[in-house]
Amino acid sequence: MTLKTMFFILAGALLLTDNASAKIINVPGDYSKISDALGNADAGDTVKVRRGEYDENITLVMGVVLKGEDPLTTIIDGGRHGPTVMGTSGSEISHFTIRNGIEGVLCENAAPFVHHCWILDNHATGLAAFISLPNVRNNVIYGNRWSGILAWGAKSLDSKIEQNVVMHNGYSGLTLMGPTNIVARNNIFMENHFYGIFADPAAGQTKVEFNNIFKNYYPFNRFIKVNRTNISLDPKFINPSLSQPNFFVASRSPMIKRGKGKLDIGLLEKEEVTTAEEPEPITADQPEEKPSASLESSKNIASSSASSSVEEPHSFTLDGVSFESSSDKLTSDSYSALDKVVEQLKAFPNLKFDIVGYTDSQGNKQKLQDLSKQRADAVKKYLVSKGIAGDHLATYGKGPSDPKASNSTPDGRAKNRRIEFVRKN
Repeated sequence: MTLKTMFFILAGALLLTDNASAKIINVPGDYSKISDALGNADAGDTVKVRRGEYDENITLVMGVVLKGEDPLTTIIDGGRHGPTVMGTSGSEISHFTIRNGIEGVLCENAAPFVHHCWILDNHATGLAAFISLPNVRNNVIYGNRWSGILAWGAKSLDSKIEQNVVMHNGYSGLTLMGPTNIVARNNIFMENHFYGIFADPAAGQTKVEFNNIFKNYYPFNRFIKVNRTNISLDPKFINPSLSQPNFFVASRSPMIKRGKGKLDIGLLEKEEVTTAEEPEPITADQPEEKPSASLESSKNIASSSASSSVEEPHSFTLDGVSFESSSDKLTSDSYSALDKVVEQLKAFPNLKFDIVGYTDSQGNKQKLQDLSKQRADAVKKYLVSKGIAGDHLATYGKGPSDPKASNSTPDGRAKNRRIEFVRKN
C-alpha cells in the first residue's frame, strides 16, 4: 500500500468521524441563549433557534451553522451594544431578524455566509464588511440608519452580494469605500434616502450588474460604473407593507428572469442554479442600442447617460442624532451617525451646507426657536472638531415650523425634532 493510498484512507476515516460527531443544538432546550449554544458548538454542528426574541450580541463560530426557525419571528436584538452579529469566516447564519445593533452584522476580515435574514433598524449599517466580503444572499436589508451594506476595502473572487432587497436605508443601499473589488448582482436597491449605490474613487473596480436601482434620491454617483444590464422599474412586491411583509415579487413583475443567468432580480423563493453564463455586459462607455427599460430611460436618473449621475449630496435629514431632553447636548449614541456625515463631507470638501434645527411644538415658541439654533450649533461644533471647515457650515434654528408629522402623537413629535442639511452651492 502506497503512502498516498494510506493518506486518502486516513482522510476518509477522519471525515466520517467528523460527520458522525456533528450534532444539533437547540435554543431554547439545550441552552437558553444563542451565545451559550455557539460557545459549546464544534465545527460541523448546527444550532437551531426557535421563534422568539433573543436580546444578545453574538459571535459566529467557524464551521457552525446558525439557523432560525422563521426569519420574521426569530429575532436577535443587539440592544445598541455594538454589532448584533459578529461574523467569522467559515460560519453560516440564516432565517433571523437581526436588529437594533450599531451594525446588524459586522465582518472584520471575515467571510461568513449570510442568507435568508431580515437585517433592519440598526443604528449605523445593516451589514458592514472590511477587507473580506461575506456571501450576502437572499436577505431583506431594510431601514438601517446609515447604509444597508458597507464594503470597505473588500475584495473577493468567490463571495458576492446577490438576490437581496435593500430598501429605505438612511444613506445608501450599497456603499463602497477604499479599494473594493466585488460583484453586486441581481439585487433590488430601492427607496434608499440618498444613493442606491455610492462609491468613493478607489472602489471603481466593483462590478455592478443586473440590479434594479429604483426610486432612490440619486441612483448612484460618478465613481462607480453601472452598466446597461441594470434597470430601474417598479419591482411589484407581493406586499411591501411591514405589517405583513412579503418582498417576493409578483408573478407579473418585470423582475422575473431579468437577472444574471435568467434568474429573477431580488429574492428567490427557492435556490436556483444559474442556467448559463451571460456574455460580458456592455458597459456604459461602449456603444449599444439604448434599451427601453434601462437606467438611462428612467425618470429616476438625472442624466441621459448610464454612467452619469448627480455627483454630490444636495440636502438630507440627519438620522440617528438625538439630544438630551430640552437641551442642546448630544446624546452619546449620536456620534456614530455624525461620524458618517464627517466621512461624506470629507469626500466632498468644497461643498457648503446650512445646518437647520427643528423642534416639536411643545413649549414656548421663542424658546423652541432658540433651542433649535443651539442644537444646530452643537452639530456644527462636533463636525468642526472632526476636521470639517467651519466656514462651510452655517446654522439656523426654525423651531416648530415646517413639521413633518402631527405634533399630537409622540411618534410625530419625534419626527419633527430633527436636523436638516441643505446644500448651498
